[in-house]
Amino acid sequence: MRIIFLLIGKVVSDAFSLLPVLSKEDMEGSGTFLVYIYYSRPNLHCAACESFNRNISMVQKYIPVKKINFFEDPRVASRFYTFLFPSFVVRDGGRSYHLPVDSFEQLEEIVRNRRWAMFKPMARWMDVNSHFASAYSIANCIFFRAMQKSYVVFDAIPAWVVNFGFSAIIAYMLYSICTIFLMPVEKKKKK
Repeated sequence: MRIIFLLIGKVVSDAFSLLPVLSKEDMEGSGTFLVYIYYSRPNLHCAACESFNRNISMVQKYIPVKKINFFEDPRVASRFYTFLFPSFVVRDGGRSYHLPVDSFEQLEEIVRNRRWAMFKPMARWMDVNSHFASAYSIANCIFFRAMQKSYVVFDAIPAWVVNFGFSAIIAYMLYSICTIFLMPVEKKKKK
């Protein structure tokens, strides 16, 4: 029985790995496809993302699916203005439609019936190909790259050192606040 579960897991992971990765060139076209935005990095597991990873390839019978890992390519992924993972966006005729789904069944129903047009599309000035989206994605890329570097630093520092540092900062802040209120007020200068 365990072998069967291992084989099923292997088939599902292979189906997900075969999904094409979204590129910047894909967003310039006017075709219709579903963008699956997820977050996966070492030492961090998104349970909702892993749940959708198992089933997302089944949506391909209704609409082409392109995936993007926010951790690997924040510049392209942040053009969709989403930081809640997993997220789903349908690109149709050069417009972007964010799908607020909580389960695979909801996603499958919307895609099967082609009901994404009932959701409000992104404004043209915020669309993925706009100049605003380009500037926003560059700023986000810089921010998230800095965050990724800080993860490496914080993972290498022992927890007690970080706790001691924050405790020292808080103690200094409390000391500063107390000295403000305990200092005698200077008497007004006499004329």
